[in-house]
Amino acid sequence: MGEGAAMLTGGFYEWRKSDKQPFAVSLGNRVPMLMAGLWDVWKNPAEGQWLRSCTIITTDADELIAPIHNCMPVILDSDDWPVRRGPGEPQSAQGDAQAVPE
Repeated sequence: MGEGAAMLTGGFYEWRKSDKQPFAVSLGNRVPMLMAGLWDVWKNPAEGQWLRSCTIITTDADELIAPIHNCMPVILDSDDWPVRRGPGEPQSAQGDAQAVPE
């Protein structure tokens, strides 16, 4: 089972489905955003080597992204940022996941 992750980024790209046009998306104030994610370490059964992998959690698009795409990353509000804990302790964001902080 994976662990919670918070991925710091300056933005993300979303491609409009109708014509594959890419759009760069960032917060209006240009500060970094924190996306909700998961990570895990697992053993590849075919090759026997350990791999690290991660994924970004998505949600339904908000009203700004909906004309471009039907989903988007979960962006954590600074009040919901995970608290760093010791090894083995869960990291979790408090509150409901929402598309973009208000």
